[in-house]
Amino acid sequence: MDFLNFSNKDKFKKAYVILSDEDLVILFVKSRGRDLSAFNKIVDRYQKRVTQVSLRYLRNLELAEEVTQDVFIKVYSKLDTLENPKQLKSWILRITQNTCTDFYKKQKRSQELKSKVEQEMKVDQKDTNNLENNNKLNTLLESIEKLKPQDQEIIKLHYFADMKVSEIALEIGRSESAVKMRLVRCRDKLSNIVNKVTLKQKDRSKE
Repeated sequence: MDFLNFSNKDKFKKAYVILSDEDLVILFVKSRGRDLSAFNKIVDRYQKRVTQVSLRYLRNLELAEEVTQDVFIKVYSKLDTLENPKQLKSWILRITQNTCTDFYKKQKRSQELKSKVEQEMKVDQKDTNNLENNNKLNTLLESIEKLKPQDQEIIKLHYFADMKVSEIALEIGRSESAVKMRLVRCRDKLSNIVNKVTLKQKDRSKE
């Protein structure tokens, strides 16, 4: 994917390849956004990961790539606000999560407008299976949004951003054992919410 032609405007310098995230952020910020080699390396380093996370949310490669571009536009414009350059990775993933959530909500509103038409359309077995999978994903995302913000964060970091317990612990400033306990509690809460949401959906379908 050609991200805003940044990669074509300025070839990476060999020295930039070995620089840490912290060094790249500092170079970019000090240049007031003019050091595109530093920014290009950030894009090169995290573009694939952002697309993978977006794909987990949206289940559509084209939409995931669109979100990826939006994410790096935000990264470019807000990089000077990052207080701790060492946390670049988790900061980008948090922007990705928020962008995906906003995009999902917009998509959901759009789908709701078309729901009556879709219900009247005839679908074959393959399409029915796809709709069932989408409904399960919608139920899961809707249920996650009902969790407390701190519980939403740990679920999204672990399951959508694919962060290890050790990485989450560093990100939120807790011990690994505390993160593991919170994950267990969050999974239990989420399971109960999913069951309740599913029951409500079944009741509505019977009306």
